[in-house]
Amino acid sequence: FGSQYTSLSVLINNAVVNFDYSITPVKSDIAFIKNTMDLNLFSAWSMVQAFLLFFLQSSSPRIVNVSCGAGSYGVSK
Repeated sequence: FGSQYTSLSVLINNAVVNFDYSITPVKSDIAFIKNTMDLNLFSAWSMVQAFLLFFLQSSSPRIVNVSCGAGSYGVSK
C-alpha cells in the first residue's frame, strides 16, 4: 500500500458476526463470543493501527464503522 499511496482519507469497516439471540449470555459458547470480539472489535482496531500513518497524512480522514442491528438488541430473559 505504502509504495503506491501516501495518504488514506476513508476507511470503511463492515465486519460482522451473526448472533443467536435465542441464547442468553449465560448459556453462550465462550469460543463463539471470543471469535465475535476478535472479528468485530479487534480486527477493526488492528486495521486502524495498520493504516494510522496514512490517516495522519490526510487533511480530513474518516473511519466509517458499518453496523448491523446487533448493538441494538437486548436480552429480555
